[in-house]
Amino acid sequence: MFLLRTQLNFKSQLLGTTSAPQNVTLTNRGTTALSITAKKVSGPFQLAGGTTCGSSVAPGAKCTLSVVFEPTAIGTTTGLLSLSDSASSKPQVIELSGAGTVISLSPPQLNFGSQKVGTKSAPQNVTVTNSGGTTVNVSNVTIGGYNINDFSETNTCGTQIGPGGSCTISVTFAPLRTGNRTAKAQITDTGGGSPQQVPLTGTGT
Repeated sequence: MFLLRTQLNFKSQLLGTTSAPQNVTLTNRGTTALSITAKKVSGPFQLAGGTTCGSSVAPGAKCTLSVVFEPTAIGTTTGLLSLSDSASSKPQVIELSGAGTVISLSPPQLNFGSQKVGTKSAPQNVTVTNSGGTTVNVSNVTIGGYNINDFSETNTCGTQIGPGGSCTISVTFAPLRTGNRTAKAQITDTGGGSPQQVPLTGTGT
């Protein structure tokens, strides 16, 4: 038996919602059928509908274990996917990790398209929302990543976002060179999964 991956890391996920699935491929490299006796998941993770591994895997065949993340508390959390089968006396284990958050960012990314070097784009906005029932403290909003000097931001977030409240991060693109330019708008806070990040892309012409 061969597991294509031994660890799944999920992005920050809003409390009470379900992540996109991540998959692990199981391959039977033996010459006889592989019997699967148990599939167990711990923590705020679940097997998803894309799972195709049943009770056995034919010689040379493959199947998929599909896992989703459903956080119930803010902050980083871990779990395990364990698979008991006839290939080993011990379960095969896949480590799972993710972070629950009450902070949502919309849209999840900004693409500024083409912009002439030495000029500045019109601003694009990201709305930061606190979906939780308590105030979230904000310690920093900044541009990070690679081409940080090609992007700039202003924001209305201040030092706190109240329950159900929101603020805006406004980003502009002023490329210093031609070609693809990338960075991230990021907010550091106490809402879980910090810093939350929005990828920024643009092309200098």
